[in-house]
Formats: sequence, C-alpha cells, structure tokens
Amino acid sequence: MRRFVAVLPLSLVFYGCDNGPVSPTPPIPTTMPAPEVIAFTMYSGYNGEPVEGASVVIGEKTEVTPSNGTVYFNEPEQEEDITVEEGRGYFLFHATEYRNEKPLFIRYLWAIDPLVPGVTSEYVYALLYKDFFPNNALSRMREESNVCVVPSYGFPTDWNTLNGLNWATGELNRLTVGVEGRITFQYCEPGTPEAEETEENPYVVIKLIVDPEDEWFERMPGAAAISFRDFNENTIIGGTILFREVEYTVKETIGHELGHFFGFGHPPAGAPAGLMGNGGKEFSASEIYSAHMMMRRPPGNTFPDDDRTAQIVSASQAHTTIANSCTRADLK
Repeated sequence: MRRFVAVLPLSLVFYGCDNGPVSPTPPIPTTMPAPEVIAFTMYSGYNGEPVEGASVVIGEKTEVTPSNGTVYFNEPEQEEDITVEEGRGYFLFHATEYRNEKPLFIRYLWAIDPLVPGVTSEYVYALLYKDFFPNNALSRMREESNVCVVPSYGFPTDWNTLNGLNWATGELNRLTVGVEGRITFQYCEPGTPEAEETEENPYVVIKLIVDPEDEWFERMPGAAAISFRDFNENTIIGGTILFREVEYTVKETIGHELGHFFGFGHPPAGAPAGLMGNGGKEFSASEIYSAHMMMRRPPGNTFPDDDRTAQIVSASQAHTTIANSCTRADLK
C-alpha cells in the first residue's frame, strides 16, 4: 500500500492554468454532486484511461473505483490521509474543471502501470524532475520539436562514430513513437541550414564537441561528459554536449547525453537498467513509459502533478543555460 498525505481544505480556492489541463477531461456527471462532496478520479498516468478496481480510502471510508474511475466522498471535517490500496504506485493530482462557468474541484490519482518493471513514483520523480531544478519543475522540449544533432569542434566524423550517432538519434526517436506531440532527433551535416543556430532556424540544434582542455573539466574533474542545456523558461531549446575524450563518443554515451536534452535525469540506484543509468545499453521499457508520461505534462509542471502549479516556473528564467555533468559511473 502506498500512502499520500493530502490537505483537504474546508474552503477551496481555485486557480487558473495558462497551459490548460495536463490530464484527460473527466466525464461530467449528469447530476452534479453536492458542494460538500469531493470526487476522486483514477486515471492511468500513461494513457489517460480510467482505472477500475482501485480502493481509495479517506478516514474510515473506502470506495472502489468503477469503470469510469470516479468515486465520491463527503468533504472531511479535518485533514485526512488519502490511501490507495493497490499494488502499484500513484501520483496525487489536482485539477479544476468547470461547468456553467463554475469551478468543480476534482482530485485525480494517476495510476502507474504495474506491468512495467521498476516504475514507481520515486523512479519517475528522479527521471523527470530531480536532476533539473530544485523546485521539481518539469523541463523538456516542446511538442513537435525537430532536433538537429551536429558534430562540431573535435568531434570525430569517421564512419563508426557517425553510425553510432545515427543509432543514438534513432534510440531517442523510440521514446515518443505513438505519442501525440512527437519529438524527432536526426543527424545534421555541419554547415547546412538546419544546423545553423539562428532565430530563423526552426530546428533545435545540439552541438557535439570533444575538448579535454575545456575549463569545465577543471571545474568538474570527475566528469566524462557535460551537457549544457539552453532554456526558454522550462522549455529546452538547444545546447551543447561536451566530451572529455574521443573514447566517450560511443553510441551509448551519445544517446545518454541526448536523453538529458529530451528531458531525462538519472534514475535512482537499483532501478531497471536503461540508457540513462544502471548499466543499460538501450532505453528500457520503464524509460519509454516515463517518456509517455512526460509528454502528457507541460513544461513547468511540478511534482506531484497539480494544475495550480502547472505553469511557467520562475526558477528557470528565459534563455538560461544549465550544465549537468555525467561521471564515468553514470555512463556505464
């Protein structure tokens, strides 16, 4: 059983959300519940489908979700723990829906698919939120981004390395297959219009550089590669991957670093092996699952999900650059 503690206020305050809801629109009941009744809707955090058969407990009352995933409770007179008795992880999520221009406050519980090994709320938190900003704001590329990965200063252009680069971009493209708002990565020749860093270029440009003498490796002596992600607020808009030595320009390392540009951090120790850590040689099922969850949330979304904070987060100002180093251990 996984427990979440939620504050259930007696008087509810409603907030707007510039980015819109980051969940499917719940079915609006024909007869609206009384004002003192609160609704909990269980949706899959992966595909947005209602979850049936989950036991939601508030205080001494238990309700089992029906086929539409929604259960109702009377508003507690005091703060109560919300628990979900099911063998999988959940995220607490708050959303505000409107009917006749009046707000109806609905609390969702995002369910994590138990069939994907290792996917827990702790895993998703580490992979999608932890490495970027201390306020846990989700940072990722915007929908429909086309990404050009461009070899630059010192990066080898032999057949073997470029073949590995093409493998890495293909591996990134596996993350969003079948997802609305797909992000595509591709290798671009230096000097082509797509590879130019100009305001007119619609492509997101990521440069690959090998320079063991770069001052950043003096600042971070244990780093094998450093990713410099450029941001416009919480949206990744380009940047540079700096490698310490040519030996680190293998396909798995390139794919790992490109994963940071997609929006991934490092998974926690003990999680399933994947390209972002713990010894994997390709993106794991849990990483792909998390990518699908990511694409359902706007940049600026915070952990846990809450549409009252799913907006641009001020901790990352416009056009900032943030460096993230990867040690040799991270790349094994």
